[in-house]
Amino acid sequence: MCSYFRWQTEQHAERVAELLEPFVTKGGEWNNRLRYMMEGRNLNKSRRYFDLCLRLLDNGTLDEAKDRFASNGTFWSMLYGFAEERAAWCAELAAHWLERRMTVAKSSAEREEWSWSLLNDDFGVEDLFTSARNAPAEFLQHVLPAVLRVAEGFKYVQDDEALSRDQVWPSRFRGEHISMSEAYLGACETALELLGQQSPDTLRPFITQLRAPKLYTANHLLMSAYLCNAAAFPDEVLRLLASEPRRLHCGYSDSAFWLSRQVIERCSPHCTEEVFRALEAVLLAFVSPHERTKDGMRCRGHAAYNLASALSDARQHSRTKTQIAAWREKFSDPDGPPRGIRSYSVVSPIEQESAQHMTDEQWLGAITKYNSAERRHDFEHPERGGAHELASMLQKFVKEQPERFAQLALRFPDDTQPSYFMNVLDGLKEATISTEKKLVVVRRMFVRNDKACLCAALDLLGEIKDTRLPDDAIQFVQRAAQHSDPESELWDGERPYYGGDILTHGINTVRGHAAGTIRNLIDHDSSHLADFSAVIEKLVTDPSLAVRSVVASMLAAVARHDTPLVLRLLDRLLNADDRLLATPYVREFIQRGLREHFAHFAPTIERMLHSTRNEVKKQGGILACLARLYHKAADTLSEMALSGDESCRLGACEVAKSNLLHTECRAWCEPTLLRLFSDGSKAVRTQAAGCFWHHWHSPDTALTDYDSLIRSFLESPAFADEPTFLLHALEDTRRRVPEVTLDVCEAFITRCAEGARDIRTSLAADEHTIGKLVFTAYAQLQSQGLQARALDVIDQMSMEGFRSASSHLSEFER
Repeated sequence: MCSYFRWQTEQHAERVAELLEPFVTKGGEWNNRLRYMMEGRNLNKSRRYFDLCLRLLDNGTLDEAKDRFASNGTFWSMLYGFAEERAAWCAELAAHWLERRMTVAKSSAEREEWSWSLLNDDFGVEDLFTSARNAPAEFLQHVLPAVLRVAEGFKYVQDDEALSRDQVWPSRFRGEHISMSEAYLGACETALELLGQQSPDTLRPFITQLRAPKLYTANHLLMSAYLCNAAAFPDEVLRLLASEPRRLHCGYSDSAFWLSRQVIERCSPHCTEEVFRALEAVLLAFVSPHERTKDGMRCRGHAAYNLASALSDARQHSRTKTQIAAWREKFSDPDGPPRGIRSYSVVSPIEQESAQHMTDEQWLGAITKYNSAERRHDFEHPERGGAHELASMLQKFVKEQPERFAQLALRFPDDTQPSYFMNVLDGLKEATISTEKKLVVVRRMFVRNDKACLCAALDLLGEIKDTRLPDDAIQFVQRAAQHSDPESELWDGERPYYGGDILTHGINTVRGHAAGTIRNLIDHDSSHLADFSAVIEKLVTDPSLAVRSVVASMLAAVARHDTPLVLRLLDRLLNADDRLLATPYVREFIQRGLREHFAHFAPTIERMLHSTRNEVKKQGGILACLARLYHKAADTLSEMALSGDESCRLGACEVAKSNLLHTECRAWCEPTLLRLFSDGSKAVRTQAAGCFWHHWHSPDTALTDYDSLIRSFLESPAFADEPTFLLHALEDTRRRVPEVTLDVCEAFITRCAEGARDIRTSLAADEHTIGKLVFTAYAQLQSQGLQARALDVIDQMSMEGFRSASSHLSEFER
């Protein structure tokens, strides 16, 4: 009945509102029904229906109302076109919505967090401006009082020296993107400007309304109102500023006095002499609150300079001109107009084109000039970087001219910022110069203890393949393997670094880098195994799990030369927290050894399956079932995975779906998938349905060879969860399978029709594929009986409301 009512609002909104009004306060399921009605985009049809919407908005019924036709739909996105058709009504709605958001925020336990998300619906930005342009008086009549109430309700407690700021509009910004919160104030300013252009008298009630509150937001709008027709209010506004100097602090985040400066500049030529002199005296003595602080003492006079320099030149007293000249000498030009929020990439302080022509002496001079980790802030050119950015650009030149910059690096002062050394080493890593020249540069790092430089030196040494490392370089790597970094597990805890990833942390530590370097050296030259045997013995028992996760890759290199040694070392390596077992290098090592050393790894896999960590159990399930593909003796482990919890079964599922099309694996994979299609977990069933992704990407594979698997899938819960991949496989196969296609289409209509009609679900997209499949099958069928069956499917699609049925039918008829 609610659906019927919603259709009827198009022509009979007044009557529908009359019928619904008695249920506004019923609560319960009626809240959902009434919200469904208001989401129907017919608020413009009747005043009574619109008033009903306002009542529901005020009482919270519409708190969760939004556009249901888009995945990112919001309250304001469901009001498309409303501001154009009913500008004045839109202003009322905006005021009620703002008031309701304030009420919800005030009742929230997380009030501080709510203030930031109070107006988080940017789809309404253009609606506010449209309403303000088309009905400025009505917009201000409704929205301005609501804005002031919100500012008052969320104001910060401040002393009497400054106007109170609020949590919703703590400061003003200018920029290309306008948020919903900024749009409320910006649209008010637009409406004030339009009224001021029409007649200054129409501004009077709104000016009166804005003068009363002692709020920063109200004062900002007040100054905007006066600016709309500066010649009409010169004495009034300047007398107000002279009597209440705290109102002078009115501007934007990057130009704090800009608006008050504009008011002074436009009004001071027109005010009386008495008002001018009073304001002049106030401005010369003005000191902002910041300038009274210890940090602000150095810029004392800057605020007064910005304001006093806006006074009419022709009317300034001689002492004022003298003072302004002194300030100009100290501060240069006054602040310019607000620029808003700027985005930029921090780049080298020296442009690349200029750097291309720099001599070695000029490079050394530039490195001396920009030799601090902290870059100097330049307001006019915030994109200019410092040492890090210049060093990053230097690396490009090192790659182009390695000989030259290798020699230049030898002349870097000892106190040179480490990023320069690091980037030179990175640039030399793959350079085509002699190893000896690289080693000369690297040796400068042997006595340093900077982490970035040590890691860069280790990386370079690990890439040397054409010769055996000299003794001092080997000793350097040995020392690095005993470095203090890492001192703690930064990937773990309440606020983990590296996204909580163990390996990412490990490869960003000095000991982890040393392990990677040793791996590469052993790969290049097996004689290095003897050089680092003692270090390897120590690294496998490293106290850091992050370092051990890298050491696993080092053992893979050792395994090429001494497998028994590695298996012994691996047992010691894995004698640690279970989470190590799920790290990439450990998983890969065990996986590669399953065929030949399953018996050795079986206890570790069983340990993984019984872990308390979900990711470890999942990886254990993968390894157990991979082992089963190699060895029937692994049946016990694979069954343990298939009978384990969801994580274990997800791992088993990954193996079964990924190896189904391999002939030698099908005997185990297919019955396993049949079992998983009916698993109690939707996540497992969905994962199992992914086996048809491999059919989709192997269009030459005959789907008829998997007929029993497909028919079991159609009858299983997994089909209703995830039919997409099978549908795509049928769509893209290069074999004709019309009968199987009809079976799939019938199953989809029977089991997925409800979801297919909901545009928010993936099944709605699958419905279009079904339409294409059934018409393709009809065209391929030769039997009249099967063609009649295909037509029955098309009839069913039409009765279920599948839009693809009519669209494909029209295309088919053409």
